Amino acid sequence: MMTAHDTVLEVDGVCKLFSRSVSGSQRRLGQIIRAAIFGKDFTVSDTSEGEFWALKDVNFTLRRGEAIGILGLNGAGKTTLLRMLNGQMAPDRGEIRIAGETASMIDLSAGLNDRMSGWENIYLRSASIGRTRQQVDASLDEMVEFMELGDALDAPIGTYSAGMRMRLAFATTIFVEPDLLLIDEVLSVGDFRFRQKCLEKIRALRERSAFILASHSMNDIARFCNEALVLERGRVAFKGEPEEAIKFFQQTQEREEREKKALAGPKPPVKKLGDQFHNTEEITSVNVQWVGADGRARDHFKWGDVIELRIEFRLASGDHQLDIGVPIWRQDEEGMISALSTEQQRFRITPDASGMCRVAVEFDTMCLPPGTYESVTAIIDGPRFLYRQPNAQVTVEAGGAPRSWGRFYMPHRWKTLQAAEGEAIK
Repeated sequence: MMTAHDTVLEVDGVCKLFSRSVSGSQRRLGQIIRAAIFGKDFTVSDTSEGEFWALKDVNFTLRRGEAIGILGLNGAGKTTLLRMLNGQMAPDRGEIRIAGETASMIDLSAGLNDRMSGWENIYLRSASIGRTRQQVDASLDEMVEFMELGDALDAPIGTYSAGMRMRLAFATTIFVEPDLLLIDEVLSVGDFRFRQKCLEKIRALRERSAFILASHSMNDIARFCNEALVLERGRVAFKGEPEEAIKFFQQTQEREEREKKALAGPKPPVKKLGDQFHNTEEITSVNVQWVGADGRARDHFKWGDVIELRIEFRLASGDHQLDIGVPIWRQDEEGMISALSTEQQRFRITPDASGMCRVAVEFDTMCLPPGTYESVTAIIDGPRFLYRQPNAQVTVEAGGAPRSWGRFYMPHRWKTLQAAEGEAIK
């Protein structure tokens, strides 16, 4: 029973069992049907061979005016949870209690027919989410104005662009003005201006509705939600403040990535690192290492750590005009993000009496967002390449990294300007 008038959703010990085989699914379905025929409750007590818990013991409460974010890697259970909240499937254990009307933005293409006009699809999709014709008629003018589709409503929606379909689908859903709204990765769809319009409409519903937002956008979760939970293999691994949940999720991603790499073993050099070259007659005993502030070789750093690349090599003989360049790429992106260069810094490399060169370049990982980075050490003598080889990969872990946009973080600070009395700030 609901204990407070403003509680919209209670998820109490919810579990969902899936089978990896058709026969397993059919066997469970048969058990459910037999129980229904004889008027008995059917409760899954344990798993059989080939079955697994897609969700296990999920608990949370949501009140009117609140928004909770759902984070998780692919296969963590986000879609299963949303489908259960939307009534598309029932829990095998536990209970979902919803007070009021629910609307979902899980699949905005659901309930649309390409052969029908925009007008017909307004009524068709509205019917698919439980609205009557009278309810649609009451808000039709407002919906049409919001869509901004004009004469295109007369055409079959099979002729619509993805953005136009999104406008129609979003408007038919949002004008339900539900008590509970389920949103799955739709805030990033459409052109910028219309996306802002959608967000304004959602914010207008905030006081009288409760929201569940499943998204891979950390910024959307942080800015929109009061709380967030992280699903991991069907279980709630973390629940708390959005910023803390995001940090936990990023650490989960990093751990999963390390486990995948460990299972896959060493991989060949990535093509984007370019051709390798080593003039063994001119340069020998090359040793390149990433080291931490303690001087020890490492391949993982916390965000904000000081990182150093040490480069040692021996020259055969003669005079040299040496320069070293270290281009850097983020593993999951195309295009170089930065490069370290002795030429740029006008740093002179001087061999000792034996021809040995020992140099290091030091920088702060504060500039790098969490991720894995690849790089190359290139040693040049005037116009000639002496050496060009990939370095070991280095990973920057989340640590205390702030949220940032773009390909790297630029350390900065804001301040308030004070004008003298009677003067304007210039």
